[in-house]
Amino acid sequence: MSISRRNLLKGFGLGAMGAVWATSWSQNLLRADNHAPVKPAASAFYRTTVGAFQVTILQDGATNLDQSLFAVNAAPEAVDAALMANNLPTGPQSATLNIALIETADRKILIDTGLNGIALDANPPNSGKLIPTLELLGIAPADITDVLISHHHPDHVAGLSDTVAPLYPNATYHLSQPEYDFLQTTTGNELADGFIASANALLKPMMDADQVQLFNPEDEVIPGIQAILAAGHTPGHTVFLLNSEGSSLLHLMDTANHAAISLANPDWYMGFDAIPDMAAATRRALLERATNEKLLVSGYHFPFPGIGYISMQGEGGFRFTPA
Repeated sequence: MSISRRNLLKGFGLGAMGAVWATSWSQNLLRADNHAPVKPAASAFYRTTVGAFQVTILQDGATNLDQSLFAVNAAPEAVDAALMANNLPTGPQSATLNIALIETADRKILIDTGLNGIALDANPPNSGKLIPTLELLGIAPADITDVLISHHHPDHVAGLSDTVAPLYPNATYHLSQPEYDFLQTTTGNELADGFIASANALLKPMMDADQVQLFNPEDEVIPGIQAILAAGHTPGHTVFLLNSEGSSLLHLMDTANHAAISLANPDWYMGFDAIPDMAAATRRALLERATNEKLLVSGYHFPFPGIGYISMQGEGGFRFTPA
């Protein structure tokens, strides 16, 4: 399916309450006083290696979402069954924000930047733990050389800047050309346009300083890290494949937002999937690739640390097994 005005933004199946919450979320991003007003404590981290790369998963925090948002086109009892089959409780689900730090001989690379303490609603924010955790590991924001951006949704880009200055002052910020092109548009959808406006505001300090580098789908963005266009969640949504010394890791980003629900039936789509049919086709293709190639995978919203393997389950479904 091609991306066009006709099929763009068929998703966003959030329901009335979800849309109000998400609109408030995008508005909060533009409040200068709402960026990590209180420095959170450091959070969990998990280290492994992929060839010569040291990969550390850092937990920026977590958000709670109604389970229906993870499968807006599925019957509630089917979603309940998928959760219970994985020994998970039904009801609101926790979506962890797993940030990958990749260290090479000469680079320190972040994949996305979390929520940076932005409040999603009236409750105290449960995010903004990325930088304190980096500092716990002896890494200052100025030490980060590169930030790879998977897509423009707030829980991935709110930690790019405070809309005045970059939070990683010496980094090059890498964004896909298709996602950048989408950020130059308006859609007529209030929620989508709010996300676009907030993403552009967050990117502006780096754009002004010429710190943003655009890449094309399938580019090797950094030696050993290949971009793979995974359109559907957003038009330029990108996943990243790490390859080093015969070892690989596929970072699924938001291709699958829930380790049980999104894998049980890849045709179920998330409320934030802008092009649901495309998102479902992308999801199935990447899950099949991970299964067939026995790839180690990482999930941005999977239970911390979100690293494991994908296997087939049932007729057309998949299962995540933590490593």
